[in-house]
Order: sequence, then C-alpha cells, then structure tokens
Amino acid sequence: MIDVHPPHEPVTSVNGFLMHLLTITIGVLIALGLEAIVEWRHHTILERVAALNLTAEILSNQRDLAPVLQALPEEERQCRRLLTFLQHESTDTAYQPSPIGMKIGSPEDASWRTAGATGALGYMDYVRAQKFAAAYELQNKLDAQQDRAMQLVQTLDALISDSQVHNTKATVEVVAVESLLTQLQLLRDLGTELDRRYALILQVQQIEVRGDVPQ
Repeated sequence: MIDVHPPHEPVTSVNGFLMHLLTITIGVLIALGLEAIVEWRHHTILERVAALNLTAEILSNQRDLAPVLQALPEEERQCRRLLTFLQHESTDTAYQPSPIGMKIGSPEDASWRTAGATGALGYMDYVRAQKFAAAYELQNKLDAQQDRAMQLVQTLDALISDSQVHNTKATVEVVAVESLLTQLQLLRDLGTELDRRYALILQVQQIEVRGDVPQ
C-alpha cells in the first residue's frame, strides 16, 4: 500500500497546488515502478528456479529410464521363447518355463507439481512450458503402462509357477504371454518417445547455460 501524505504547509496558490500534485504523482509512479520491478524480479527468479528444478528432475528421470529401455529387448526375447514353448513349437528340449523378470523405473514429478502449485509455470515461456507439460504427460502414461505390464508379469509368473503348465496353444498362459508382449512393445514405444523428449529439453537447457539463447 502506498501512503500519500498531505503537504506540510498549506497550499495558497494554483502553482503550489499543481506542484504538490506533480510531486505526489511522481512519487506514486516511482513507488509503483519499484514495486513492479521487485515483482518482476521475483517472478523471474521463481521461473528460473522452477526451470532448473524441472531440468534436474528430467535428467534424473532420463537416467532412470535408460536401464528400463535396455532391458526390454531381453524381456521380449524371454516372452517369445516362452510363447514358442507353450505353442508347442520349441525345438529346445532342455528349455523349462521360468518366471519372467521385468525392469521398471520410478519417474519423479515432485518438481513439476511444485512448479504448478507455486504458479511458476505461468511465468514461463509458453513453448517451454508446453514441452515440460508434454514430457510429464507422457511420463505418466509410461508409468501407467509399466503398471499394466507388471500386473501381467505377476499373473504369468503365477501361472508358470503352477505345476500344471500346459504345452498347448489353447491355454491361458499363451494369452498372458501374448498380452505381455503387446504391453512390452507399447512400453518400448512410449519409453523411446519419452527419452527423445527428455533429450530435447536437456539440450535446450544446455544451450541456455552456454548463453546461446537469451534467458
């Protein structure tokens, strides 16, 4: 709040009144300008801190995603091998069905939620905020996809652990393996696209740190 004080001496002329009015106007404008600068500076710092936190979180999530993507080809290979056995097409007489392991990641979104709660996203460049939003939206889809695949793995492992594993095409085991293969392929597609979006965001941040793009 801006306090406007009355003149210390009575105003006895038009010129005095105008001078006093001008003084008040200039003072108010200066005060409003300083307040706006402080507010702008606060918003700028809030936006930059949020951007740095989001970038650090995305870097951590990208590192967490890497082993998940690396493990997928072997997980798919195990599924196909099991499927071949269950469909009575395997020539490997030594092969015995065994539980399928699955590597999962735990992507974080604490910085994203904090940026939304503090309003920092509202001060961020629209295109940049959209890139962050798209990455975290895809990250949520990946997380849900992991849950679906893991549920199938657990179901399949329970079936495989059963002593009554049937070696025929018409079994629930075949359906479970085929479903798991589909889920793993979807997980691979989502993970690959998410990794690409992570890389683009991190690349932009590196350019800004070098000063090639105005802050």
